Amino acid sequence: GDPTHPDLAATLYRLAALRDAAGDGDGAAAAYERAFAILDLQEHQGSEASRRTAAAAADRQAAVAARQREKLEAYRDRLASATSAEADRDRLRAAVRADLAQREAGCATLADLLRALGVTVEGGGAPTAQQLASAYKRALLRYHPDRAATRAADERERVHAEEVFKLVTQRFEHEARR
Repeated sequence: GDPTHPDLAATLYRLAALRDAAGDGDGAAAAYERAFAILDLQEHQGSEASRRTAAAAADRQAAVAARQREKLEAYRDRLASATSAEADRDRLRAAVRADLAQREAGCATLADLLRALGVTVEGGGAPTAQQLASAYKRALLRYHPDRAATRAADERERVHAEEVFKLVTQRFEHEARR
């Protein structure tokens, strides 16, 4: 029979016991030896299978660990890239703010600031509140951060639009309180 069949060794052992009981000593001894040989073979094959199973499990764990390491490295790369991009944006923002502060320093009124930023303000040197509000709205539309994000070709334009938007809004609110 098949030496790997799980019941073969037990069957041979029972056969050996029956032969021994029947007085067939040589047949019983041969049956016992064959039963023990099959048990040894099954044990060896079982341990070989368990070694293969353990090796396969170790391979799976190594593959999982490798994928986790790759994901971690990719995350670290993205984080480093994002941190670098954020630092670049901060430097750019500081440069844009410095430029706008210089422009603002020479502007006594909101109308002057809007003109310095290229926004048309009707009414000459003394625009009415309605003309100033109209120019302010044009500036907001021109420098709105959402619009700049969709049309800006580069980061500098986007940051410039955000900072101009903030400056114009603050200046308008400041003059509205007067």
